[in-house]
Amino acid sequence: MTETSATYWRMDPGPERDPSTLIKYACIPACATGSDDPGPPYGGSNINHNSMQLSASVNPFGIERITKQTTDKFGNLTEDKNETAAKKWVIQSKFETPMMNFTDVDPVHPIKPQGVPVPKILPDYGSSSAPSGMWHQFGVMPSTTDMGIFLSIGDIDTNWLKSHYDVINNNTSYNRNNAGFYGAETYANMRSLSKLLGFDKNVSKKRMGEVANKQTIREAVVAVPYVTDRIIKTSQSAASGSLAASRKKFIEIPKARFEAATKEKKGTADGDSLDTAGESIRKLMQKMERYVLPPQFDFINNREVKPIVMYMFEFEYDLDKDDLAYIWQNLAPREYRKITLESTSVAHELMDTELLNGEILQNENLRWMVFKVKQRGMTSYFDKVTTQVGESSDVADATETTKEYPIGFNWPYDYVSIVEMAKMDVQVLYKADTGKTSFAMEKDHAHTYSIDKDGNGRTSHDDDHHHEIINGLVQEADGHVHSLENKQ
Repeated sequence: MTETSATYWRMDPGPERDPSTLIKYACIPACATGSDDPGPPYGGSNINHNSMQLSASVNPFGIERITKQTTDKFGNLTEDKNETAAKKWVIQSKFETPMMNFTDVDPVHPIKPQGVPVPKILPDYGSSSAPSGMWHQFGVMPSTTDMGIFLSIGDIDTNWLKSHYDVINNNTSYNRNNAGFYGAETYANMRSLSKLLGFDKNVSKKRMGEVANKQTIREAVVAVPYVTDRIIKTSQSAASGSLAASRKKFIEIPKARFEAATKEKKGTADGDSLDTAGESIRKLMQKMERYVLPPQFDFINNREVKPIVMYMFEFEYDLDKDDLAYIWQNLAPREYRKITLESTSVAHELMDTELLNGEILQNENLRWMVFKVKQRGMTSYFDKVTTQVGESSDVADATETTKEYPIGFNWPYDYVSIVEMAKMDVQVLYKADTGKTSFAMEKDHAHTYSIDKDGNGRTSHDDDHHHEIINGLVQEADGHVHSLENKQ
């Protein structure tokens, strides 16, 4: 691929037929006044070079890495290694938006002249200049598979190779720069590049501007617990009833637990252990990646702030294909007035390795700060563009030259809202660990038990005798111990 070059044709002036510098070409005159005059920009000698070619709209030589992956027996991805297994050629548009159909040949939504009850009404005067297109009329998605604008790949036409002057007369890349020796036989010796590289001839074209089948919009309600500390104002002018004020003291996540849950620790002993960082901490950091938080709370991207405890309650709304077609045409989705009541919850055990333990919830000065955050959008165009042959895979980013917190536009999520009101409730569930013991001296003689989180408690039975349980082991009178089973 690194040795591949491209020849682009947009305008063909034709072969040289006239010795005059004014005419010169068969189809488009050179319009040059002499041998020292290159001619105008769109004269025959320059028109193809100055025309906008396909390369202005398409990146034709993209290279994408295929990494080594492992799957389970059901075909689910279990591991994606950062190791190149192969590379593939990617032909990609530089920018693409939905392309709707505004013609009068669509069987579903045709556009007809005045008098027909359809959206486009042509004026009596100047009807030929009335615009048709996006934001002028309501366009529809192409109703058949053969409608639309397509990008296709295929072999050079054989008749073109037989007769074109750049193949049979001029020394060009088509004939290995030797028209006299190879020109006439080029059509017979030309091989298919698309076939050589494995392009499927049955899938040789792709429709441009396809509307996505679905787009999920997310928003999250963030609840940050904090404890109020009382401080005394020293101002003598303060009123006696306002001397006391409060200060927020957020609950910090220990640095070791935060670092164990970061991406950098994945695959290490600490990074994969729930004893180092619990599930609630890890899920919080996964959610934070999907949203834009205020810099003072975004401790993943802003390492200058300390990690603090917070809870994120996610809400989603799915836009279907019709909704997206409406939005691209500056119209609201069909159900934009519909209001629904949704609920979501976050739960975890109260222990030191999780976000909170039971002790902090007993504090009478515990309060909650609640606010809403938006889904994180793409901020860099180059995140969507495949690296081209000969280019570096690392794209320079101006934000990397500074140590400041990166700030950018968050289109389109900053311009839409799906959560308008929220009510939060906090509950603590206390539950004893119960079950039956495994030892039975007599038939059906097993004890029920209840233990705390340390495995300490007691058994009970209908005959009213009981046994102590220490560290999960039942203590018998004769000194032996046995285990617990049937945990409920």
